[in-house]
Amino acid sequence: MDTTKHSLKVENPMLHEMVIPKSRSGTVLYWIMTSIVVFFVLLSVANLICGVSMVASGLWIVFVTFMVRSSVREAHGVHRYLTNLLGGLAGRQFVESAPEAEPAKEVRFGFLLFGHRFIRETVALDRIESVEWSTGQATSMAGHDMNDWSICLWYVLDEATSKSRPPNRTKNRWLVIVGPARRKQETEALGLSFVTFLRNVGVALIEGENEARFVRGGQADRMEGKP
Repeated sequence: MDTTKHSLKVENPMLHEMVIPKSRSGTVLYWIMTSIVVFFVLLSVANLICGVSMVASGLWIVFVTFMVRSSVREAHGVHRYLTNLLGGLAGRQFVESAPEAEPAKEVRFGFLLFGHRFIRETVALDRIESVEWSTGQATSMAGHDMNDWSICLWYVLDEATSKSRPPNRTKNRWLVIVGPARRKQETEALGLSFVTFLRNVGVALIEGENEARFVRGGQADRMEGKP
């Protein structure tokens, strides 16, 4: 599986592509939080230069540095971390596959910004295992539906990538979150559209044990475990 992250100039309009919606409120909150962090980092640097609030400013910079370092490690590199950060702040989200004239071998998740296609994640078609949607932690903690349904694409890692992933992965499997957390009806509609997209590019998905889970046809018996 090729996990190289890069940007592509928009040249071929014949790509198999599906637009992935973004949460407006989530994007606004992301902008606000990022702006706050950057502002206080700059303020802390200014304080250190001027010799004001040295301890508090130093602790804040250490804390932010630790968080950024952890995020970079989780993203498996500075380039991918910055790409993910930029994609969260701006850009039209999409998932694409090979041009119609070529056989599809992978799907690529990314965003479109300033006429360029930035790729955040690449998954080989033959490693895709299942697509499913379910509620998140808010529902689990509240004990009732909190409209936090999300879609997950599960796939099998190759040996090299498996060793480089964080230790919280499930065996040799990893996931891509498709779209924002939303109400069940909206998530289900997006999930079914995503399943149709994958089928159109050559992934044989069939309905699993419930209507919110689709597994690879002919490989269900070889699945190494459920999330």
